[in-house]
Amino acid sequence: MLRPLSGRAAATERGSALLAVVGIMAVMAVVATTVIGVTLGSLRVSGTIRATVQAQAAAEAGIDYTAASLGRSVCPAVAPPAGSPVFSVAVSYTTSDSGAFISGCPTGSFAQVRIISTGRAETAAAAGLSRATRTVAAIYRAVPAATTPAASAAALYSYASAGFFGSSQIQTLNGSKPVVQVLTGNANCVGSGVVQADVVVAAGTLGLAESCQIFGSAWSKQKVTLSESSILHGNVTAPTLQSSFSSIVGGDAWLTQNLSLEDSSQVLGSVTAAAIALGGSSIVGKNAWSSGQTSLQQTAQIKGNLTAQSLVGNTDRVFGQTTIVPTGPGVGPAPGNTPTVPGWVDVDYAPGDWAGFATVTAPQACNFLTLQPIVNSHASTPTVIDARGCLGGVVTSGAEILTLKNDLAIIATSFQLLGSAQFSSVDSARLWLITPDDVADGVPSCPASGASKVAGSFISGSTIAALIYSPCQVRIEGSAIWHGQLYSGTSSLAGSSIFRFAPVTLPGASLAGTPATGTGTRLGDRVSIRDVTDNG
Repeated sequence: MLRPLSGRAAATERGSALLAVVGIMAVMAVVATTVIGVTLGSLRVSGTIRATVQAQAAAEAGIDYTAASLGRSVCPAVAPPAGSPVFSVAVSYTTSDSGAFISGCPTGSFAQVRIISTGRAETAAAAGLSRATRTVAAIYRAVPAATTPAASAAALYSYASAGFFGSSQIQTLNGSKPVVQVLTGNANCVGSGVVQADVVVAAGTLGLAESCQIFGSAWSKQKVTLSESSILHGNVTAPTLQSSFSSIVGGDAWLTQNLSLEDSSQVLGSVTAAAIALGGSSIVGKNAWSSGQTSLQQTAQIKGNLTAQSLVGNTDRVFGQTTIVPTGPGVGPAPGNTPTVPGWVDVDYAPGDWAGFATVTAPQACNFLTLQPIVNSHASTPTVIDARGCLGGVVTSGAEILTLKNDLAIIATSFQLLGSAQFSSVDSARLWLITPDDVADGVPSCPASGASKVAGSFISGSTIAALIYSPCQVRIEGSAIWHGQLYSGTSSLAGSSIFRFAPVTLPGASLAGTPATGTGTRLGDRVSIRDVTDNG
């Protein structure tokens, strides 16, 4: 039988329970205090780290801002326009590699430029810091002002238009850098062709499609378009660039108007444009500068820093520092000098222009079989064959071979070099095939039936540097191989033809333009960057 507890025993048990509860509450208070302390400490550490990262990013943004200004020959303000991030900069320069740094922006020639940028965190106060700054110093070398390439370097010059189709190729023969120049029309590369040259389009557009590759840089007066896995391996300078379907620009893009990348297109270098629109899974591989709006849609991204007037879309797809200047950041880094394309050079035929050459008139039927005896009889001297009286121009159709004994020029109304015929030479020789432009008006004046063609499996031997001059259309097609230069009214390469550049001068005339030579020096590559201080 259970008995009730006495009053003293019950009171004792109530006191023990109260002590246990008080003990538990004390332990919980200690745990809570520890958790709160750890949490507050973590928040302070996170705030400090965040402030430090912000200050570091602001300092690096100051470096980029100043370098971009100096690249446009503009001395930057000590502090940037209103906006984020916040930084201040100091610029100095040397006049020799071993000289002392002089405070201020260079006004003439210089050897090096030093930029010291101090960035300030926006969240310093929230982290309990009176201030949080980072200072970064960068040094840039100077490079000579660019010299515009002269026309004498042109592998292919076309007055009106140029086309590269099929699997045709432009190659270099002796290490000279090929340049393709188009004066008034457009240039298009369609197919799996390979153009190992810079391309300059003075008035029209440049288009790449169907896996075309240009292993050089491009300048275009109007729009540049890339599509269907085409690749421009160098830089591009143009008003606009539109790229789609996995196409790639391997260098930088300088655009006075807009950049539009769609699908999985990429610009592997940096971009400067008035407006940037990225869609699909497109990528800008380095920094982007937009004097207006930048739009990032779908999974498009900018891997470097972005400077822009505004940013819309997926704003978290910029993986570097974002600098928004509501009043506009300016035009951004400037490109180098744009190459010029010289005007058309009228070349007629005047025997006096060919001093030291023997002059011979060809028979009415001109092929390699009728021309070879003339070449053989003048083996000891350079020769000009006047074939303007040949009906239909110079024509080959079979396996004819014209073996050069010396330098040779052939003047004719057109050239139809077909079949498996070829030019050959045991020793190095120069060859000129000229359809004269008899009207001195600065534009191509093509005679009737003056178009020329190099087709079939025709070959001009690798020991021969051959120039085709024609105010008409010149086509190189089939599996033909040509070594030398092409200067024509319009031109095209097609099939599996190969054009190997070898420079050839023209007696009695100069096809070279006058290069626009820069003066002084300009900002070059960055040679060092380092942290200077870390103040909290």
